[in-house]
Amino acid sequence: MAIARWRPWSEMSGVQNEVNRIFEDFFTHSANEGNAIFAPPLDIAETENEILVKVEVPGVAQSDIDITVHDGVLTVKGEKKVAKEDKNLQWHRLERAYGSFSRSLTLPNTVSHDSIKAAYKDGVLTLSMAKREETKPRQIKIS
Repeated sequence: MAIARWRPWSEMSGVQNEVNRIFEDFFTHSANEGNAIFAPPLDIAETENEILVKVEVPGVAQSDIDITVHDGVLTVKGEKKVAKEDKNLQWHRLERAYGSFSRSLTLPNTVSHDSIKAAYKDGVLTLSMAKREETKPRQIKIS
């Protein structure tokens, strides 16, 4: 009879990964993303004065990216087009994703929608959104 070593943490790791996936799907899913081929990863950061969103879209031309704001929802859509390849090639593995994408984020009330600026450099789209003046923290002096 063989004795197998029980490793409880390895089993818990699988459960934790599944819970993380469920929460990620719940908080990031959007109706606009349903038809997308892939969803580029994004990062969201905040300073005292602004919110920054960085979307990783390498290989996507700036002209193929569309950014809109409607009813407090910021949407970044685009398309990563397939590069023309040699037709004589026989592919053994294709891991790069091509096609359309769409990412949508509900903007917080603290953001001024008119202040949104976009920059594109080295395959990263950076969106900066200034916070409204009345929502910034301020010191109140006692008289």
